[in-house]
Amino acid sequence: MKNKGFTLIELLAVIVVLVILALVAVPTIIRVVDKSRESAAVAGATGYLDAVEKQIAINLLDSDDNNNIPNGEISVLDLTNIYNVKVKGTMPTNDGTVVIENGMISSAELTVNGYDISCTNSICKSIGKSSVKTLTINNKNITEIIKGSSLTLETETNIRNKPIVWSSSDTSVATVSDGVVMGLKTGEVTITATIGKLSDSIDLTIIDFYDVLSLGDYIKMTPTSTEYEITTSQTGYTSNQIINPSLLDLWRVIKINDDGTFECISAYTQGTTSGEDIYFGVNSSVFKTNAELIAQQYMNSDYITSVRFISNGNGFETKNSESLSNFSDVDLVSNSLGTLVANSLDDKATAKSYYTGINASYSRDGCYMACDCPGGSKPHCWWNGYGIYTISDAGSVSYRSQYSYWHVYDPNTGSSSSNVNAQIRPIITFKPEIQVVSGDGKTEDTAYILK
Repeated sequence: MKNKGFTLIELLAVIVVLVILALVAVPTIIRVVDKSRESAAVAGATGYLDAVEKQIAINLLDSDDNNNIPNGEISVLDLTNIYNVKVKGTMPTNDGTVVIENGMISSAELTVNGYDISCTNSICKSIGKSSVKTLTINNKNITEIIKGSSLTLETETNIRNKPIVWSSSDTSVATVSDGVVMGLKTGEVTITATIGKLSDSIDLTIIDFYDVLSLGDYIKMTPTSTEYEITTSQTGYTSNQIINPSLLDLWRVIKINDDGTFECISAYTQGTTSGEDIYFGVNSSVFKTNAELIAQQYMNSDYITSVRFISNGNGFETKNSESLSNFSDVDLVSNSLGTLVANSLDDKATAKSYYTGINASYSRDGCYMACDCPGGSKPHCWWNGYGIYTISDAGSVSYRSQYSYWHVYDPNTGSSSSNVNAQIRPIITFKPEIQVVSGDGKTEDTAYILK
């Protein structure tokens, strides 16, 4: 009788069965091996902590106190090199740490055989395979910082318990300490973060403040004076009025000059400390002098050279109508900010009128039907008065009469008077070479903060 062999189909069937068994068995075997390695890593971590506790006890018995392992967080590297902790078998990596409290281990974070091990009160468990070590500077979208300002670099790393070493390619341009870059002078610089053999870098350009300063930008600057009493002799009003200039600390750029100075107007208007407008009484022909005196209360000599109210540079005008002429600051503010409207510091949602810092002598003459003389003729009449210009809450220039009187040919005369009330909105001129420490100036919340 002949022996019959396997047919090709039968052989293929056997091979298929073996492949299926392998596909099922191999992952299971791998998992078993991995689990065994993980268990060995946990056992290795536990053994290491036993060695640490043993060394703590040995060192306590040593007469040399310098050998005692102190309380607190200690790296595996220091435990090995300084306190002579050693184990047979695999040691944890040097970046692991052990926390000791009252001479006992309270917790530990270790890496053994490629597994991250977390321990509490000497009970250890695996939290998975240790990942590939990485170090990244996050805010690489920032390419420029202003000279004199700082930038805090943010990093991500999965390397535990090793400090980042920072360096600058040119310390005359910018320095770096604990990730905080300080721009010293204009130029280009590379800032590098390093842990061991890993590193990441960011290229920065240090620019001058005036290279980025734009019309409309916001700047924080606090006037020095915290209280100023505007007296009745300054205003002709019935009572003294108190202001706190230091509260008006947000400004907007309206002009950048060729000499490095730049001019700003307050973002808000200001009244008295009691929340009222500031009043000027009748016939206040000395408004210009006293307006300038009030304006000086918004000085801070560390940053600015001068203060003024909106004006045309003259302060007092003789006019033959109530219309405005040669009022350069009005155009300056309107063109740079797009509006003359300003809200009140006391109520930032409400616009208020504010003084322009100019008063006028206003005269007009002509013949009027109301000026009847005997015989029905029309005598010559003329009108005189004093007034102050303000910017209304709608952003328009307004002539506000304080005192006026009219004359006719006959002895009859008449007069009228009123107080003018509005708020303060000064203009300041900053010194050249101003430096900032933070902010981009584009919103109130990100206003430039001065050094």
